[in-house]
Amino acid sequence: MASVVRFVCDAADEARPGGVVPYYYEVPQDFSMPCVYFPAMDVIARGGTLNSFQLEYVWKIEFFDVTAQDAGALALAVLQKARSKRNLIVLLSQDGSQTEEFLRLKDPAIKRLKGGTAQLILKWNSFREFAGQDHEKAGRFFADISQKGSDAG
Repeated sequence: MASVVRFVCDAADEARPGGVVPYYYEVPQDFSMPCVYFPAMDVIARGGTLNSFQLEYVWKIEFFDVTAQDAGALALAVLQKARSKRNLIVLLSQDGSQTEEFLRLKDPAIKRLKGGTAQLILKWNSFREFAGQDHEKAGRFFADISQKGSDAG
């Protein structure tokens, strides 16, 4: 999550001199504008393979500004930066430094909401192995194959 938050905040800050104020989980009554709000994500469990399952994350990030057009411009700046990076967000380590790993977003979308608000919708999948699936693999496999009607002599 921190990697996505940092990506969104950096892209929005580049688009708006002076930056945007981030809020997490709740927007206070007297919030500053422009701002970006990171609510809790939606998580959808999906099928995977015989050995794994898939979680789809959907994050509906909201931008607030004086007008819906200004809020939409912030959301669009983040969307364009994501697309320019081929929908890849570099993952951060615990200390905030970049790693060699990345998160691949599905194509992002923007939805305009009422009253100076725009919603940036980010989605991605995560594949996880089922727990307790340790099985010993066959080391060797022998097959005795013979054809019907063949002369074995």
